[in-house]
Amino acid sequence: MSLLKKKSTIIYAIIILAISLGVSCSDNQQEHAPLKIGHAPWPGFDIILYAELAELFSKRQLEVELIAFEHQFDVSRALMRGRLDAGFTSVSDLISLQSDADPAQIILATNISHGSNGIVSTASITDVKSLSGKRVSAKKSSVNEIILYEALNLHGLALADLNLVDVSNEVAFEKFLNKELDAAVLWEPQLSEAANKVNGNIIFRTDEVESLVIDVLAASDTAIEKRSEDLRKFLLAWLDIMQAIDDDPDKVFSIVGPALGQTAAEFKNDYSGLKKGDAVLNKKMFGAENLLLNSRSHYMDYLEQAGHNNPEQTNIHIHASLIINAIDQHRHNS
Repeated sequence: MSLLKKKSTIIYAIIILAISLGVSCSDNQQEHAPLKIGHAPWPGFDIILYAELAELFSKRQLEVELIAFEHQFDVSRALMRGRLDAGFTSVSDLISLQSDADPAQIILATNISHGSNGIVSTASITDVKSLSGKRVSAKKSSVNEIILYEALNLHGLALADLNLVDVSNEVAFEKFLNKELDAAVLWEPQLSEAANKVNGNIIFRTDEVESLVIDVLAASDTAIEKRSEDLRKFLLAWLDIMQAIDDDPDKVFSIVGPALGQTAAEFKNDYSGLKKGDAVLNKKMFGAENLLLNSRSHYMDYLEQAGHNNPEQTNIHIHASLIINAIDQHRHNS
């Protein structure tokens, strides 16, 4: 071999080695970086602050960066675009964003709405049936539209029977107070606040039905592949929170409430409208009953009535083993 060829071979080998080391270092840095978890304001998600403030992550030898977003939909979008390892979101958001990027996988059910969401109306409207032809807010393809669908379905109405105003929860709150709406789909604490400010009525709450408002933690495919151990620790810390609520709820609420600018009693009231995502609920969701997957048919009914495209393509991507294994480990170590 000529000297020139030898030099070329050596240089080529060095380049390949450098690339390999670079990839290895990048993967290693990613695995040891804090787990990036996105969240938006909602009692079922806000409870994660207890793990940070009570140092539950440290006890699980886990570094976590909780990244706050103003809107839940933005959490879902950031997750699907690879900016987060995992994010607190809803099944409905994940479904509506399926075409936005690679699908994320649900690894935890954080809560099911059981009264924390509902419909507030003006004083003259006293029941859901009276909403026909009225101006009612609900952001299309959102949790609020699902809540409205559930209420109407319960009382024999359809979305087409209303004058639907497509605005977000925050905008709806302001429009309702300004008398630009006859009714609004809201969540707590805005739901009760709006009713009190206009002397209106809360004509529906999600505890009247088996609600499809299922909130979850979803993780990216990359995080599940490369950071499954960190995700498992995060789920163990979540189960620690659920255990703390059972053991000493006042302590938990007294820590989380002030962190949100609320009193402990206010946050306790908001959280009480949820079925919490403990081991029992997650076994039902991910275990033999497979309630999470079975909810797909109900979502398809909603999507068809709401006029959304291709409801038959609806899919829910679930990764059950992480939470099932975490539940088993948590039970054995408790």
